[in-house]
Amino acid sequence: KAFLQRIAPPTPIIVVDNSAEHEDITDLVRTRPMTTYIDAGGNVGFGAACNLAASVAPQPFIAFVNPDADVDVAVLDRLVDEILSDERRSSAGPLLVEADGSTRSGSGGWLPTPLRAVVHATGLFRVLPDRGIWIGRQTNDVLDVEWIAGTCLVILTDVFRQLGGFASRYFLYQEDMDLGRRLRDRGYRQIVVGDLRVRHIAGTSSAVPDVRRLAWSRASALVDYLAATHGWVTTRLMCAILGLGALLRAGYEVLRGRTLRLSEFGTQALAFTF
Repeated sequence: KAFLQRIAPPTPIIVVDNSAEHEDITDLVRTRPMTTYIDAGGNVGFGAACNLAASVAPQPFIAFVNPDADVDVAVLDRLVDEILSDERRSSAGPLLVEADGSTRSGSGGWLPTPLRAVVHATGLFRVLPDRGIWIGRQTNDVLDVEWIAGTCLVILTDVFRQLGGFASRYFLYQEDMDLGRRLRDRGYRQIVVGDLRVRHIAGTSSAVPDVRRLAWSRASALVDYLAATHGWVTTRLMCAILGLGALLRAGYEVLRGRTLRLSEFGTQALAFTF
């Protein structure tokens, strides 16, 4: 409801409902002007739901937005303007931050390589923020990246459709990285607008079992992405590097007595062994 209030008419919205059988939200959208409601018929996953929306979107730009992201019309307008300022640009996203303003690791970044995996696993991304896999610092610059988080992503609708949308193999997580890879291969520029900050209050602050579930989902989806885009040896090498990095972080959390983060990193390390 709060999200629908932030994106006020006349901005058109397409709501794809992945959980209609659990909660009826039609009363929230029925009376809102320029709003299309799609019942996905069950939880089809993030990427598939976005593809449903894109299939009926008539506008030249489409924005994919998580309802737990603090996005309003001004954010979307700015991202559209940034894309229009360079004909080589296909897509743009903001810098995602936590509730306290600190940087989240999921705004976007660069496609994984063994070297980038080392930079991330060793924590060197803090001093080499553009050499890892995820954006590692706050900045006011416009960053050229190789993928943008689907949490808040504005993209040319025709380009998205021409690439076939998000890959159906990814139920949740890594569909945005896979899309970024295909955009890069087509020669499109993708940007994260550093001075445009969006709070994303994700579910990782909930109970420990949920932290473990989300950590497993993220890491296992990354393993799936690596296996789909790299050879066996390179995939296992990067998984080993990232798994070792997660173990090191887990050990660090033990020293600090932070059991919630220990569960997260320990689960990641386990996922990377598969």
